Amino acid sequence: IGSHVARVLVEAGCDVTALVRPSTDLWRLSGVTERISFVTADLSETAAIGKQLERLAPEACIHCAWYAEPGKYLHSTENIRSLTGSLGLLEELIRVGCRQIVLVGTCFEYRMHGGPLSETDPADPETIYAAAKLSLNLMARHLAGSAGIRLAWARLFYQFGPYEDERRV
Repeated sequence: IGSHVARVLVEAGCDVTALVRPSTDLWRLSGVTERISFVTADLSETAAIGKQLERLAPEACIHCAWYAEPGKYLHSTENIRSLTGSLGLLEELIRVGCRQIVLVGTCFEYRMHGGPLSETDPADPETIYAAAKLSLNLMARHLAGSAGIRLAWARLFYQFGPYEDERRV
């Protein structure tokens, strides 16, 4: 998702800085890497990220990072680390005065009952992944609201397309 977001922002003429893990292969950004600035750090490195955010003074942040290894992510405790890192990032964004934040959720926050889902359905996560995502949503709404920051929660459903991990289909 992040590579698609970065491409759209670059094409719209935005200044884009992407936080990438040290081990990240940037193949999904082929053709636009020269138009993106990169900060290399793991999401768990809150202090290092905070220093970079102070330097960058971002107006907005679209946070798409999460543990999502195909076949493993739904029940993995790695989701707890993704939640912790995401909350740390959110706190640092608030501290440096970022005014708009978009976070990415999942359709799995709803009870997956086999029929059509509606955004008016109650959240009822059945996996660690979904519970961690919903937890981030709830915490972020309170933290951002208290700080007067605009927050959007994008609850994505069954992504598929270019740059997909070959293990997913």
